[in-house]
Amino acid sequence: MQRLGSEFAKPQALEQVSVAFAGPVDEAGNVLAAPTIWGTRLAAPHPLLRDLREAWPGAGVTLMNDVTAAGYRYLTPSSRDFCIVTVSSGIGQKVFLSGRPVVGKDGSGGELGHLQVDDSPGAPTCECGGRGHVGALASGRGVLQQARLAVGKAQLTSAELVSAFHRGEPWAVEAVGGGAAQLGFALASLHLGVGLTRFVLFGGFALALGEPYRALVARAAAVRCWDGRGDWNGWVELGVNDDDAGLIGAGLALAREEGAR
Repeated sequence: MQRLGSEFAKPQALEQVSVAFAGPVDEAGNVLAAPTIWGTRLAAPHPLLRDLREAWPGAGVTLMNDVTAAGYRYLTPSSRDFCIVTVSSGIGQKVFLSGRPVVGKDGSGGELGHLQVDDSPGAPTCECGGRGHVGALASGRGVLQQARLAVGKAQLTSAELVSAFHRGEPWAVEAVGGGAAQLGFALASLHLGVGLTRFVLFGGFALALGEPYRALVARAAAVRCWDGRGDWNGWVELGVNDDDAGLIGAGLALAREEGAR
């Protein structure tokens, strides 16, 4: 694989560069997987941070996962413990505790979308090749596939599904509700295990479905908690309806890093 400096970037004189990358990144700045960008060409961890530093010599470079970056957008002085969840073609999340993302040294963490919740032989296949994962059932891609099966329309689009959901068509509400139930289960497990009481949903699919979807996820999480307590309707919120979370968050993360020096 070519280095990023020769394949993508035209070197410029910059002081700071902050990159939100669509894939897991370890502490050393190696990309561990990148199917949405490089497909199957990434056979081994790739030193992307090295490439970025070579592309912009002399600049301070920050590299992080895109969902991690998005979390910085929603980090506030009064809300430093929370979980950010993207619901788009897949499911990704990051937990922030004391204002810092919880990530293992090897870049692990944030893969709640690959939690297996359906072990039946016919469970939907996840993009990773596994079956019955939260992402296979609750992501935009997964819900769309279930809706296509329900109506027998292989060419059904996400836009048609979202429109039908807002009109209250039973097949669409059932498909979206099924995915929301699985995501709610995953969020309930984080609350019960870690004590989180703030969950921010973003991503194209979640934001297109909007408030009715948020409410479905909140109700699904509430019924999974053993004692029935907690304000899940207040704990689950929608992010800002744009496509800038990673970009804005990466900039804010860089500003925080600069301010700490």
